[in-house]
Amino acid sequence: MPGNVTAGTLLPLLSRPDSAVRGAAAIALATHDPRSASWAVPAQLHREMAAERVIYDKQLRSGRKQYSQDEIDGMVSAYRCQMEMLRALRKLPSTTPNSELLAQAFASTPSFLELNGLVASYDLWDRIAASPAPAVKALEMPDPQPADRAEWMLVKAGPSVLPAVREALDSPDREVRARAIRILAWQGDTGSLERLRSMSMAPGPDADVSAWAVAKIGTLHLEPAAAATSQARVKH
Repeated sequence: MPGNVTAGTLLPLLSRPDSAVRGAAAIALATHDPRSASWAVPAQLHREMAAERVIYDKQLRSGRKQYSQDEIDGMVSAYRCQMEMLRALRKLPSTTPNSELLAQAFASTPSFLELNGLVASYDLWDRIAASPAPAVKALEMPDPQPADRAEWMLVKAGPSVLPAVREALDSPDREVRARAIRILAWQGDTGSLERLRSMSMAPGPDADVSAWAVAKIGTLHLEPAAAATSQARVKH
C-alpha cells in the first residue's frame, strides 16, 4: 500500500496466530521499516523454526513413521511463513550478505528445515561477491549440504570471488581443494590455469580433478566456431 506504516503498527502482527498474517507482516515491515525488520524478522523466523521443531521432535519420540494431518498442516503453515520471512530478509536494502541469510544458508539442519538453507543460498548468489569469506569458509564444513550450497554460491557469484577461492587451493583439506578447483573451473578462471596445470601433473589426490578443470576452462574460452567443431568431433 502507498504511504508509510510504522513499525509500531506492524511489529505486533509478527506474533499473530495466523501464519499468513505473520508472513505478510514480515514483508510489510521490510518494506516500511528495514531497520526494525533487520532484527525483528530473524527473531520471529527462529520462533517459527522452533515451533516446527516441536512437531518434528514429538513425532520422532512417538516412533510413528507418519505425521498426523494436524502435524502436517502445522508444518506446512510454518514452512510457508518461513519462506515469507526469508523473502522479507531478501528485500532489505543491502548489497552485502545479510547475516541471517548467511546463518540459514550454512546451517546444518534437520531435513524439515533444509529448504530454508537452500532458499537462503539462492538469495545470496548476487550478494556474496561483496564479502566471499563466509562462503569460502563454509567449504570446510563437514556436512556436505551447506558445503555444496557454498560451492554453487561461489560458482554463481562472478569473478570477484576468484582471488579468495584461489587461496583455498592451499587448504590441507582434500575436499576443500576439490571444491575450490571445481569453482575455478566452472567460472572459467584463466588466472588459475598455471597452478591447476601444476596440480594436474603432480602425483596425488588433486591430479584428476585439476586435469578436468584445465580442460573445462579451455572449453569455456573456445571461440564459438571452435567450440562447435570440438562438440562435433566428440559426437563422431
